Parts: sequence; C-alpha cells; structure tokens
Amino acid sequence: MTHAEQVRYIAHGAGDLGTSRDYLANIVGHFTQLGITDAHCSDLLCAVDAHLAALTSKESAQ
Repeated sequence: MTHAEQVRYIAHGAGDLGTSRDYLANIVGHFTQLGITDAHCSDLLCAVDAHLAALTSKESAQ
C-alpha cells in the first residue's frame, strides 16, 4: 500500500470504536508517554491531519 493510500484510508476510516485517525493519534500519544519515538507513525498522523485540513478547506471554499 502506498503512503498516499495509507493516508486516505486512515483519514476516512471509522469503526464502532471511533475513527482510524483517532486510533493512530492514540498510538502516537501513548508512544510519546512511554518515551518511544516512531517517526513513521508520527509522520503518518501529520499527513492524515494535513489531508483532512485540505478537505475541510476545500469544502469551505465551495
């Protein structure tokens, strides 16, 4: 799966317990609390947030 596909799936995915974005954010948060740095997860979260912000901006412009 490409990085762009990962971003898109996480940005739009949701289940009974919440969104995929929130799940990823919780992982990154718990890693931070434990002193673990996972650049891939952190970068992925930033990319998902940027994707969602771009969608929101695009919708607001319409």
